[in-house]
Amino acid sequence: MSDRRVPSKGENSRMYNEMVVLKLIQAMAKVIQAPPDIFKKEIIQHFHKRAFKLVQRLECWLEISENHNASHPLSPTTPTTFREIYPSDASVELPEFPLIPASKGFCITLRKTLKQFKSILESVGVCRQTRNSRPEDSYKGYEVWKLSELEIEDFSL
Repeated sequence: MSDRRVPSKGENSRMYNEMVVLKLIQAMAKVIQAPPDIFKKEIIQHFHKRAFKLVQRLECWLEISENHNASHPLSPTTPTTFREIYPSDASVELPEFPLIPASKGFCITLRKTLKQFKSILESVGVCRQTRNSRPEDSYKGYEVWKLSELEIEDFSL
């Protein structure tokens, strides 16, 4: 006899991965706010190069999950079956670990966490929100600030 309230192994894995993603964003926010002096230049450079792609990827996963949850409110889907039903799209990079579709609770928390993370990035000068930035300089309304004060020669996104 099985109890439907006991999560499956896939569901346990997804819940664990959701927590890891949230903790990772929180840890990155702490590092960018107070980087160790010896690694400050490298940390700032890393976030200038990688923060946009990370935020963009997380927002994509969030959008996929929210759309799926909205269209299937009473039918939970495991990450394994989602890969089978989601149309393969080369422009969407799904995680290799069980996460998508993410739970509704995770989506709510991730949206709040990403908002805080983007605000922290902006506050330390890694990016700023813009309304009329050029598409090639931005994604979803954010524009890169150049790192002239750090004298980084190899800066590219």
